[in-house]
Amino acid sequence: MVGPTAGRGRSEVIVRPLAAADIAPAGRILYEAFRRVFERHNFPPPFHSEETAIQLLTFFYVRAPYHILAAEMDGRLAGTCVADEHNPVIGIGPISVSPEVQGRNVGRRLMEAMLERYPDRPGQRLLQDAFNLASMSLYASLGFEAKEPIVLLEGTPGGEAPAWAEARPLEAEDLAAANLLCMEVFGLDRSSEIFEAFERRRGLVAVREGRITAYATAVSRAGHGAAETDLDLAALIHAAGRDGQTELAFMAPTRRSELFRWCLKQGLKVVKPMTLMARGSYQDPAGAFFVHSRY
Repeated sequence: MVGPTAGRGRSEVIVRPLAAADIAPAGRILYEAFRRVFERHNFPPPFHSEETAIQLLTFFYVRAPYHILAAEMDGRLAGTCVADEHNPVIGIGPISVSPEVQGRNVGRRLMEAMLERYPDRPGQRLLQDAFNLASMSLYASLGFEAKEPIVLLEGTPGGEAPAWAEARPLEAEDLAAANLLCMEVFGLDRSSEIFEAFERRRGLVAVREGRITAYATAVSRAGHGAAETDLDLAALIHAAGRDGQTELAFMAPTRRSELFRWCLKQGLKVVKPMTLMARGSYQDPAGAFFVHSRY
């Protein structure tokens, strides 16, 4: 047990690791909490159903690089927080609190307990929905700083493929070069994620002048990518939707103006604004990039 916290005049919040029996009710809380916030701000909710949210939590629960904390209040499940432990820098999210107990310190206790788990890690990162002022204020009060404006883009590329670089699937011999590019752009070792993308046959690379100039673990909400230039990353994004039927969804920085304009010209649509926030170690990306839902 992580430990209880009692506020004056408030019920006790107990934070502990998520148990298998919690997954279904936790998924329902995740669905309902996000649905209410998104609909209140006139954005489409990220989960189509309770089952979708339950499936996501199940995925995190059964995979070793993720850790999930649950909060209880008055003997009932009150919320959850997920951490991605693939890399030295921890990615946090999603975090959800039951609408019945929002504003009663549950989200803060979940975040505090999760951050206490990583005293020796260089930092933590998360993506925050920019219209959710409550979560923005919470993360800022816990030491997170806004680093990058991000938008979720969705759609199918409808224009010509960039002739700048050639895109192809990620191969075993590409792993070292892809992670080196990651280090140059993000300042992070993400070799475990890149290797996992190779194992699952989801990764892509762009090659220009005989060398790898872009890679992506997937052009999706669950993937990230990095490149030397906007055009290198554009070639890779176009390749991911080259069949003209695959709808892409990924989080891109609006400050990469050339890449952002290219995406819009291709017919991709902005779904929502987000903010990349970081606590501890952070390097401004030294190239083109997109991020996944946990950083």
